[in-house]
Amino acid sequence: MAEVVLKNVTKQYPNGVVAVDNINLTIDDEQFLVLVGPSGCGKTTTLRMIAGLEEITQGEIMIDGKVVNKIPPDERDIAIVFQDYVLYPHKTVYENMAFGLENSGLREVEAQRAIEEAASILGLSGLLDRFPGELSGGQKQRVALGRAIVRQPKVLLMDEPLSNLDPVLRSEMRAHIKRMQRKRKITTVYVTHDQQEAMTMGDKIVLMHNGVIQQEGPARELYLKPRNKYVATFLGNPSMNIFDAKLVKEGDKVYAVADSLKVKLLPEHASQAGVQERIGKEVFLGLRPESLEDVEFVTEIDVDPANIVTVTVDLLEAVGASAYVTWYVGNNKFVAEVDAHSSARVGQEVKLYADPRGVQLFDKVTEESILVRD
Repeated sequence: MAEVVLKNVTKQYPNGVVAVDNINLTIDDEQFLVLVGPSGCGKTTTLRMIAGLEEITQGEIMIDGKVVNKIPPDERDIAIVFQDYVLYPHKTVYENMAFGLENSGLREVEAQRAIEEAASILGLSGLLDRFPGELSGGQKQRVALGRAIVRQPKVLLMDEPLSNLDPVLRSEMRAHIKRMQRKRKITTVYVTHDQQEAMTMGDKIVLMHNGVIQQEGPARELYLKPRNKYVATFLGNPSMNIFDAKLVKEGDKVYAVADSLKVKLLPEHASQAGVQERIGKEVFLGLRPESLEDVEFVTEIDVDPANIVTVTVDLLEAVGASAYVTWYVGNNKFVAEVDAHSSARVGQEVKLYADPRGVQLFDKVTEESILVRD
């Protein structure tokens, strides 16, 4: 396996479009790294540059300590799984998986062992004699994945491999891919636009926007400690609520005051320099839906009345153990995730408690996070 390092890598096309803008990234040996972001953010271009399918404009890409800028794709010891299966319809599952070994130099018995091991990991052992036309979409994608890993490449690259599958198959395939990667310990770079997929699969997530890395780290870190407003709103479904607010000091307490609610900050947040220097100034206040609960279901011993807001329910959606309460302030939509047993009803008022532990604050101009969290 191998470490992959990108140093000051830029990709600019002849028409002047900068797809990737001076990024630095280290993918540790055996790590499962996910590049995530919206269409056009540069994630696929980054993967294709690692693969050698796109020339870089400037910078260096290193695989296993070796600069590969001028090395063609077939000499980089990588394997790629794309969105489309690209299986040979006239070959069996076994023959499709064996195709990647034709020039590997392995003896037939070694190749057979490698294929059978990969088939076992991916749940394909009973399907080796079947043809692609006899397989489901998820099974076909597993065959494509198996064909890639039997070669035991240094790096496995995956570009939106599950986007053609239905939700049930996607969930099943995520489990197969993670199981395979843990067993084989292959350094893996996985591209997706699906933030749920990124958060459930990656050892490390790299969130990109406009060709720039916005933040990288474990999923929980990006979710709980977003570096800026973009990261905060991209991760999470439903998205984080963003309120136009002002920081106001009353005595020794600091509040974030918006048109529809007023939240008292925790003392450890209120005392921070970034908050104190913005007293009286406009900020963005962020609260995830799960940080807004029906007051009747709040278990804290001391519920601060300052953090209770009354809203009129415009939409109520039941989602298992929870329900989403949606309300509008002008054209701005906000969502709270309340207990499924909440008495909230469409057209009626409900009191919500804004948990100050979930407060996020962002600078109004730079949109960078104001709060420092350990």
